[in-house]
Amino acid sequence: KIRKEVTSLLKKLEDIKERIVELSKDEKIDDVNQVFVTFETERGERRALKALSYGHLERTFNSKTIKFMGKVLKVSEPTEPTAIRWDNLDESLFVKIKQQFFSILFSLLLIGVGFYLIYFINLHLNWKQNTSYFITFFNILIPMFCRIANSYESFEKEGDSQRSLYFKITLARWVNTVLVYFVITPFIKMNSLLELVSSLFLAEMLINPLFAIFDPFNIYYKHIAGPRAKNQAKMNSYFIGTNFSLAERYTSLTKIIFLCFFYATILPASYLFCSISLWITFWCDKYLLLRRWGQAPASCPSVARFSRNSFLTTALIMHFIMSAYWWSGFPFDNVSEHDGKYYAVDQNMMYAWKFPARPESQTNMEQPKGIPEDWIGWMSAKQEVIVSLTGISSAVLLGVVVFLVFFKKVFLIIKSYKPQGKNQGKDYSDLSNSENTLYIPEVKNPNLLFPVLACNISNIEPNYIGWEDPDDETYDKHNLVSDLKELGVDVDGGKQLFSIVKQWKRRSVHRASF
Repeated sequence: KIRKEVTSLLKKLEDIKERIVELSKDEKIDDVNQVFVTFETERGERRALKALSYGHLERTFNSKTIKFMGKVLKVSEPTEPTAIRWDNLDESLFVKIKQQFFSILFSLLLIGVGFYLIYFINLHLNWKQNTSYFITFFNILIPMFCRIANSYESFEKEGDSQRSLYFKITLARWVNTVLVYFVITPFIKMNSLLELVSSLFLAEMLINPLFAIFDPFNIYYKHIAGPRAKNQAKMNSYFIGTNFSLAERYTSLTKIIFLCFFYATILPASYLFCSISLWITFWCDKYLLLRRWGQAPASCPSVARFSRNSFLTTALIMHFIMSAYWWSGFPFDNVSEHDGKYYAVDQNMMYAWKFPARPESQTNMEQPKGIPEDWIGWMSAKQEVIVSLTGISSAVLLGVVVFLVFFKKVFLIIKSYKPQGKNQGKDYSDLSNSENTLYIPEVKNPNLLFPVLACNISNIEPNYIGWEDPDDETYDKHNLVSDLKELGVDVDGGKQLFSIVKQWKRRSVHRASF
């Protein structure tokens, strides 16, 4: 049996080698997709970006733009070197759109499954704690499913991958945590939401931190799989720390904030519960980051910027909008008193599509038959004042946000490069080894301790690579160029099979450009 398995593996290995040799003969393999340049001075970088960066309109219609071989280059400031996904740089736009479509479709299916399960549990298990516990446990599982969906997409930068993952997780968690129970709860039973929201906050304070600290996967890897590993490299892989996602941690915060803002009007204690949850999350994440989690790949602040500009802004807008609707629907009984008599009315302005919520909408809504013509509504005088203030504020805030988003889109079309921050006056050559990691093409594999280089590094100094293997100072074991040489492929010929990485030095001062 062992001999058959070895024979099968050797056959697969030979097939892979033949496939590699065939791919090396592809005529499109040496096409240039992107070029990365590192300047010796920050001043030089800013001058180049200012001269070569154009807005969309200027790039299309301005004939005075600087061109390279008849084309206007799309020049921008890149992300960190370790955040580049080199194996995805040549993916076509059609493939990316197709991958994104099926990934989002899977995420929507996940949301639909969560919606049905929450509805089923709430219908058959008439206890709010059961629903809140299920929502919390389902929120713990959501990132795992979203990572699977995200793994089938191609991203050029780690920040883009984290932003896409953040969008999927946040959408699923917001819907399952906040919106599902709101939708399935009848209007006249809105007061019953208070118990569920309180239990949800309690579950977030206890279950999530405990699950993170007593991580079953971490316990298995370090105490069961690690000591029983068959070789040292495999055992080391079990102790590199738990992989964590910046996108997933951001969603944990925005989920709590959105839950607080959505229900704060009818449950003012949400502010206190939210503060306690965020405090517990901070200290729990700080401990895990310093003691348990592995090192995450460097990424640009795109996730933080996306969270701040999109989801936190959305949460704030929903806070104003829902405040107006909560006040307008009080006391949520669909009953109104007029001239000593009580009438059945419709107090739900949201489902009547009245925006913004205003006192005038009481008589403009379609009401049940039998209501007197001189009926002026169910709200008290003070309630009408509050509804007017919150309704107008929500409309104004929404208008301001829409205007800013539109202005930002127009600015992206016509803008040119503008530097961020001040010139620090540091030359690249003066940076420490930990700061001078450059754009060296490499492929990362979770089963390998070190990345695999995909370029010829004979023209650069090894300390620019950013990592080192004490057992291989030449990096030959980690370089695909060496593997192809062993297969008999001419890697030094006229055809470029790998990316070109070069270093130039000036005579007077050590200066490098890539």
